[in-house]
Amino acid sequence: MMPKGVKKKSFLKKEALLLFCTIKKEIKALENFLLFLEKEKDILLKKDFPSFQEIEKERSKKLLLAKRLEKKRKKLSVSILHKLKNVSNEKDESGIFYLLSHSHEINLSQLQSTLWELYQKVDLQRKKNNNLIKKSSGYIDNNMKEKRQTNLVAEP
Repeated sequence: MMPKGVKKKSFLKKEALLLFCTIKKEIKALENFLLFLEKEKDILLKKDFPSFQEIEKERSKKLLLAKRLEKKRKKLSVSILHKLKNVSNEKDESGIFYLLSHSHEINLSQLQSTLWELYQKVDLQRKKNNNLIKKSSGYIDNNMKEKRQTNLVAEP
């Protein structure tokens, strides 16, 4: 029979590997979302409003996937850190790094950095797109006013 601490560390290592895989999936989802935001930006710049309306569902799906993976990552991190406190004196993410082999440790650190950078890029692109949407809605409002005024002048 294995000692209790060894079982917990083995289980924690499995959770840490799951965290590692979740982060990789989250990065992929964010990369896809960022590409989508670029596509959205191009549509907005072309003022192709019918295409913009069509892609809104796709946008929601991509965002939802990224949010789910973020939530799963955070939940796993909290769970691992909580269990680490019970097993050892590790009170931060260095305990998670320790649970993984050296090659995974390096990758996890790199993945976290990539993840942070992607969130920054996504945030920036979303702000740019929101500004384009605001400008576009102003453009639509002005066109509608012009059409109404033209219709009023054309009526006898």
